Amino acid sequence: TQSRSSAASDVYKRQNMNNSNSVVWTVSAPCGSGKTYSTCKYLATLKNRRNHLYVAPSKSLLQQTKKDFEALGLTVDVITSDNANGRVVSAVMQYMSAANSKGHILLVTWATYQLMPFFENRDCWRVIIDEVPQVDSFYEIDLYQHMHEICKYVQLGERENATLSKLEPINHDELKDYLEHPDDITKMMRPLLGDVLSPFKDVFVDIATWDKFAEQKDFGEKGSCTKIYFVSMLNPDLLVGNVLLGANIEQSLLYRWLSSYHGTEFKDAKNISKHLRYTSHPKEVGQRLKVNYLLKAKGFSKYLAGKNLTNSKGTWQDGMDAAALKHIDGRPFLYSVNSTYSGVLTNCPHGTKIPVISHGLNQYMSHDLLYFPVSLNRSPQHLRMLNPVSYTHLTLPTIYS
Repeated sequence: TQSRSSAASDVYKRQNMNNSNSVVWTVSAPCGSGKTYSTCKYLATLKNRRNHLYVAPSKSLLQQTKKDFEALGLTVDVITSDNANGRVVSAVMQYMSAANSKGHILLVTWATYQLMPFFENRDCWRVIIDEVPQVDSFYEIDLYQHMHEICKYVQLGERENATLSKLEPINHDELKDYLEHPDDITKMMRPLLGDVLSPFKDVFVDIATWDKFAEQKDFGEKGSCTKIYFVSMLNPDLLVGNVLLGANIEQSLLYRWLSSYHGTEFKDAKNISKHLRYTSHPKEVGQRLKVNYLLKAKGFSKYLAGKNLTNSKGTWQDGMDAAALKHIDGRPFLYSVNSTYSGVLTNCPHGTKIPVISHGLNQYMSHDLLYFPVSLNRSPQHLRMLNPVSYTHLTLPTIYS
């Protein structure tokens, strides 16, 4: 079982990452309403009262936010992999430990923030989280001949319902040491085991499948399944007591999951939101938007993208690209594609590739044409696991429609 000292340490870490029991303060408004700028102005009025940790999803957004702060005459520090020599979390912890009790503004990415083991001098810091983080992660791992590896470090924990159970470390310190000294097997399972170890994630596994694998009843080289599936869900500990900025927060899976499953309360951060340009788009904005779609009778998927068209040498992806480029007709446009894409768009001189998740990047504001042939739908197995883990709390078909 987990050592008492490790369990106590986890409790300390959870309590130390937030300063409120159940409330997430929100600034929920459409893109372009000035959420980030209004927050920067608000923090400028508080610079001599406390420190602020500003968390964003990407380094590019951090740099943009840094300019917003500097335009208001504020001095900010940014710590990322670009200036921390591969020891980002360590550099952040050292910075916060040495900081005075007020006057500092530190910018970090969400990836760094969720890896911080604890929060030094928590009462001296206010946390601002820009953009809604992803609440769920799905793991599909081939465990053939390696089930004993995972069973050595993790075990079934609290039963969620008849279908799913939480996964927990057998011994916190041993799992931590295992992850700090990775071999080839560890590297394959490291993201999953890292989530099991994290005090900020809850990992669920299908009970029946786990039992079959653990007892070596249902896997082999031929015919039988060699994969086991896990879903990891973010818990409220990184968010409660802090300010969350985002568009349509109330419609996000994160909002519905945390409020329904964990009982988290979301409240308007009025000191910031009162300075927004607007909190909803006027109706005429929708009249300026035109959506053209390519697939009327079926949904898009990576499988369909690679499938050959009937009576054609190309794939469905090729056909979609050709139809889109004909409609675009030489105009400048933005496009997003899946990471495996290798089609004609990559060499299109009037096309600009942007990330699939392009959080608040204002340099694209002058564009008015976007081609988005991206498969975002979760896999069927992922959805099957999400429904049981949340069937009493969420209506997933509504969220994903």
